[in-house]
Amino acid sequence: QHLAHAGTARSATEARSIELHKIRNAVVAHLSYTYGLNGMAPPTPWSVNVISVPRILADAHRARAAGATFVALSLHWGQEYQSAPTPTQLAQAKALLRSPDVDLILGDHVHVQQPVQRIGDKYVVYGMGNLLSNQSPAHDLKPQTQDGGVVGVHVVRRGARWVADRVTVTATYCQIGPYTVWPVTRALASPSTPSALRSQLTASLKRTKAIYAMIRGAVVD
Repeated sequence: QHLAHAGTARSATEARSIELHKIRNAVVAHLSYTYGLNGMAPPTPWSVNVISVPRILADAHRARAAGATFVALSLHWGQEYQSAPTPTQLAQAKALLRSPDVDLILGDHVHVQQPVQRIGDKYVVYGMGNLLSNQSPAHDLKPQTQDGGVVGVHVVRRGARWVADRVTVTATYCQIGPYTVWPVTRALASPSTPSALRSQLTASLKRTKAIYAMIRGAVVD
């Protein structure tokens, strides 16, 4: 199977292409951008997509012209280890979701989970946390660095538009050592889960629910 990607390119021609996925009666475009490269400059102007609201809006408009009926953005942004979105994240989300060409924002980078916000009838997931990593309090980091969420977005058709009407989050926990990613709710429901791990999972689920309980429309599973 072909594994599609967005946000990086091997040529200027590839950089201009739009990643499109046909899903039943919808065509989903996936666009991806980063705040930067840890202080390094991109090797070429076209090799890495850097966040620029005007550029993203122009690309989203091109995606619509290419046939997309739903446009999702992946944004690598925010302040590391901070659960609250930064003023820049808030402003960029508002500017992007105001456009009729952008339908959803999925954020990452900060290594902890950040809230879901509904802006109009659209959603932004500011940060999805860590799925698999070596980060933990053992490395003088927050316990939240072991928390993650597999985000599901339910999309429905309303008139001529496809809109996200519900966001679900399957809570995950990365156990350092064996590097096992646990689906938290399912593991807590299993009688075979060790008691020591159970206490860690319970604490993780509490943290995850606290993050996503801030906004109506996000359901933690």
